Amino acid sequence: MAANIRGVIFMCSMQPSSPLNLGFACAWDADRRRTWSHTPLSLFEALQRRADVRVVDVPMHVSPLAIAVARLLYIRRLHGRFVSGWRYSPLSAAAHERAFVKAVQRAPGLDAVLSIGEHGIATAPTFFYQDHSFSHAVATMRESGMVLPSFESYSEEMLQTRVARERASFRKAAGVISMSAWNARFLVERGLVKEDRVHVVPPGIHVAVAPPTAERALPRGERSERRVVFIGRDWHRKAGDVVLRAIRALLPSAPFPIRFIVAGPQEWPEDGSIPEWVDFLGDASHERLRAELATADVFAMPSRFEAYGIAPLEALAAGVPVLARNAYAMAEYVRHGDNGMLIESDDADACAAALLHILTDDAMRRRVAEQASDVAAYYSWDRAAADIVRITSGVR
Repeated sequence: MAANIRGVIFMCSMQPSSPLNLGFACAWDADRRRTWSHTPLSLFEALQRRADVRVVDVPMHVSPLAIAVARLLYIRRLHGRFVSGWRYSPLSAAAHERAFVKAVQRAPGLDAVLSIGEHGIATAPTFFYQDHSFSHAVATMRESGMVLPSFESYSEEMLQTRVARERASFRKAAGVISMSAWNARFLVERGLVKEDRVHVVPPGIHVAVAPPTAERALPRGERSERRVVFIGRDWHRKAGDVVLRAIRALLPSAPFPIRFIVAGPQEWPEDGSIPEWVDFLGDASHERLRAELATADVFAMPSRFEAYGIAPLEALAAGVPVLARNAYAMAEYVRHGDNGMLIESDDADACAAALLHILTDDAMRRRVAEQASDVAAYYSWDRAAADIVRITSGVR
């Protein structure tokens, strides 16, 4: 495989004088802000701000009846309760593809279509934007022995059917735009997409954090109490339990008090009461998250699986060192010993040692504060939109 997968260095030989007519295809939630944790809306709005592209909203409307039927057909008992594996079922995939094709047909004159996720192939050249592919998730589960919670209710036959459908779409796609080199390498190495049709476009951040000034960064380290922040709805997948155990182990011998701020889960995710050294915020607003990052000493999210992970980038843009796992895409932006620490497993003692290293490394704290403005400038949705316009313009 060639050394570099096409990414943000993609350039068109000629820039068309007329704006690109780009269809933006997404299966929106009722509240568009909630769709894929705000990612599609952030990208859509950034594309709308550009003068060189005319963004055409191509919403996919799947029949409620088709969803209801799929829910009923794929009900099974799991962990003592009934769940439905309809979302990735063949029936659901077919319904979404029909909705996708019809939506594009209602918007003639498109130069290209950007599909948020894989929903089949439209009449116009189709590009997929993704953090990782369905095939990649299934391969990760098989190779690691870990079952992702969202896939627990699916049979092996259903997973294989969905993988085959995705691979067929990839063969016909004009391009696949991945958030990470980690996912892009998988697509190329497994022969799912030819290298010249794979592009890497890192995402932007959602929480509009303010990079710390030199004056603000210093008092953060001088406080007697240290603040460790976790943000993520999926507590177990993002290894919040590992961080909780690590802090509990640190507390008796740490040279300072430690407070653990947990945001994301709607309910306290552990058995028993909330420890007095934990601030549980639940599903907090962006404004509250921005305020917490402004006073954080560490952002800790050593996920057991992470398709990309935008929250750690938001922490780095706020000048907060990150504790993550040396896996997936996280190692592409968390540099061990420089702007954070990477751990290898669920070992709480190793996690505690990494946390203590960050909490006592004043040079790292200053370095991350100095790098924050560059992180915020690069990981913006305006930059991501510019990259995507350059890539999709190549079909004209």
